[in-house]
Amino acid sequence: MSTKYSLKKIAIFGYFGAGNLGDEAVVGVLLKKIKKRHPNIEIVGICLDPENTTKHHGISAFPLRRLPKKNRTGVNDTSTSFFRRIARRMSVILPSELIFLVQSYKRLKGIDLVIVGGSGQLVDNEGGPLNHPYNHFKWSCLTRLVGAQFMFLSVGAGPLFTDLGKWFIKKSLLMASYRSFRDDYSKKLVEGFGVKENNIVCPDQAFSIDVDVKALEQKHKKIVVGVAPIAYLDPRHWPEIDPARYREYVEKMASFTEWLVKTNHHVLFFHTQVNGDDLVIPDIKKVLAKKSSINLEEDISEHPVQWFTDAFDAIAKTDYVVASRFHAIIFSYVMSRPSVGVSYDRKINNAMASVGQSDFALDIRSFTVDELIEKFIALKCQTDEAQEKIKTNVEQFRKQLEQQYDHVF
Repeated sequence: MSTKYSLKKIAIFGYFGAGNLGDEAVVGVLLKKIKKRHPNIEIVGICLDPENTTKHHGISAFPLRRLPKKNRTGVNDTSTSFFRRIARRMSVILPSELIFLVQSYKRLKGIDLVIVGGSGQLVDNEGGPLNHPYNHFKWSCLTRLVGAQFMFLSVGAGPLFTDLGKWFIKKSLLMASYRSFRDDYSKKLVEGFGVKENNIVCPDQAFSIDVDVKALEQKHKKIVVGVAPIAYLDPRHWPEIDPARYREYVEKMASFTEWLVKTNHHVLFFHTQVNGDDLVIPDIKKVLAKKSSINLEEDISEHPVQWFTDAFDAIAKTDYVVASRFHAIIFSYVMSRPSVGVSYDRKINNAMASVGQSDFALDIRSFTVDELIEKFIALKCQTDEAQEKIKTNVEQFRKQLEQQYDHVF
């Protein structure tokens, strides 16, 4: 595509504003890279929480979707048949959606470029095809109607289960003037349902973060292991819920934490998902308080995290990391911290393989405490050459991303 066009106003589109600090980090990167090349450009956000985005990123923003209104009574309406309830809902939703589309069209006027700002947005496992896939489709259509360009930068794809979700994503990608994917798996996935040409692989944009942490040289007298648990199947947060399996996961992480402490490590808890993963840490501590004799005050600490920069401050205090979130793993590699990944999705395995660390991935569905201990011991036994490979790969990723920013902006 040609990039010889005037840029006066850019919109960053994404599911940020909801506490996922990896998504927020990608927006932070984009803001910095765009401003570096266009100091006077106006940037706005199209996101989940415009108020939050304005507060944290300092840009004006508007919503990417119409937020459903709650039932006034606070209870489900079971007074009529299922089909009548659906008909009643549609009679409210369709006019509201049409109004939202008109409002969004007006908001897009004057914008030259809409960027889908990376992360794993091309999915339909959260809310089905009428959530992420439909949102991309409608905004790509609206962007085209106002005569602006629509681009996907280093996005992740999958899981995609539904034909309708794939159709929405396919049409959105084909309307884009530029598209790149953060790994080869994502590229092959979209090619499999018809997006055949001009597909570029370029690493996740979080690799491009310029680290400026408060505690880079702070070190504990013991080896410090950063543990970033995830709200896997937690009814308070996860799209799919299974309280029994969530409790099993918490028990495993508590047992691993106890082993770390008893083998002369200090455990530092942190997270990269506000109002989600931060809820898991107290659950692990409760298990330890009941079943373990370790000193929770001396042997374990927690770094408070409200923003992605806080997560980097936490990782700076560690020697090794054990995590499950995609961007918790990426952040660790940016900080040159070897990591064990307790993976819930292929994207984590892909990220670890990209820096030569695939041997240290475990499946969250089936791992045992003994396996996690074995992986961690092997991680500590890595040669300096293996750890240096992480740094080399990250630096190469940064160069690739800079080339992409130069090309697009």
